[in-house]
Amino acid sequence: MKLGCGGTLALLAAILLSGSALSAEEASMRLTMEESEEIALRNNRTLAAARQESEKARGRIVEARAEALPGLSADITATHVGEPPQGTSSRQDNYYVTAALSQALYKGGLIRAGLRGASLFEEFSGEGVREAERGLIALVRKAYLDVLLQDELVSVQEQTLELASRNLDDVRLSKDAGRASRFDVIRAEVEVAQATASLTEAGSGLSVARKRFLNTLSLDLDTPFELVDDLRYSAVVIDEEGATEVALGNRPDLAQAMLSVEMQKEAISAARSPALPQVFATGTWQGGTVSQFDPGGTGSWQDGWQVGLSASLSLFDGMRTRGSVIQEKAALEQYRLISQDLKQSILLEVKEAVLNVRNAEELVRARQEEVKLAGESEQLARDRFSAGKATQLDILDAQLALSAARTGLATATYSHQLAVLEVERVTGTVDRPSLSEALLMPMAGEGEEEDAD
Repeated sequence: MKLGCGGTLALLAAILLSGSALSAEEASMRLTMEESEEIALRNNRTLAAARQESEKARGRIVEARAEALPGLSADITATHVGEPPQGTSSRQDNYYVTAALSQALYKGGLIRAGLRGASLFEEFSGEGVREAERGLIALVRKAYLDVLLQDELVSVQEQTLELASRNLDDVRLSKDAGRASRFDVIRAEVEVAQATASLTEAGSGLSVARKRFLNTLSLDLDTPFELVDDLRYSAVVIDEEGATEVALGNRPDLAQAMLSVEMQKEAISAARSPALPQVFATGTWQGGTVSQFDPGGTGSWQDGWQVGLSASLSLFDGMRTRGSVIQEKAALEQYRLISQDLKQSILLEVKEAVLNVRNAEELVRARQEEVKLAGESEQLARDRFSAGKATQLDILDAQLALSAARTGLATATYSHQLAVLEVERVTGTVDRPSLSEALLMPMAGEGEEEDAD
């Protein structure tokens, strides 16, 4: 297997065209991370289903209001008189109309509890939708970063293949000059073959990451696209105490837990209502040719109305109400305990996320130094080999170390961005850029990573 620089570039082009990169003709969509989030929020069917909870909450409010609004009913009866009975006089057809109005004045607190509970449920549903949106945004960002990482790994393997091909050319020249053996050439060819295989594998990983990214956006899996953002490292400063405060004030799941407590309090009030007085105002209008106003049935139209108050009180219901209240109080305690446990979990999540960011930053800086030193070592090994002071093995070892260092830097940069994303997730700021920017301040004197050769 003999590959020079020209053959290597041709092979590289074939690999990229077959699975990883887009041709200029196909690259019809250029996406930033923010644009990707917007597409997912529009297209995701799971999120669309979650948004229907808000519609259900609106219906629940309408239903709760019905308890406070008056009830109106009407009854109309028409009777046609055919052949009158023997011995009676002929009479005209009879009509009877009744309209009844009932207005609840007090139902033991049930009306207030229902309205309040429905309003809280609307807030609960809104936080549920936000939680679904927050989760989707986090998924999109991770999928975006996955593509960037795999693309960076492809780039690393391209550079590795380029170094291996350059080394192969140098070894062949050395062999022609009598300074290298056939064994050295074979070993350099093996290095090129291994680099080619690694590039093919990286290209396959990139293709898979791209498909998963499109699936997260609910787009067709063959949709052509390019990502605009880069996989870059930027150091940030995070105030752990401030992050904790932000998390407790912005986490949708915690808001839902606390709303559950408030809703359950209203459920207790509703459970008590059957044991309290029930007061209604009533009104009735009646008219007809036969009614209580015309008992003789003369056939003339008569009408009238009446109003009144009714009140009822359950004296004993077999302890049914008491049993219901006991159950609702137990549920309230459960929700309180769940809320307290969630708060504690959030505190731990914030501490771990902040610590992970700090650890990731240290790792990135270490990898950056490693790439710098490995690059210098590889260049030195090639110079020494050209001067006849180093062996082929020295070059291969240096190139392997440089490839590993570049891979390690790409992975560390990816891990740092994921760690920052996790801070946004646990603090509830993934969907709130202004809060996120205030929470993750750029570190003074720290710039983005320099591109490594």
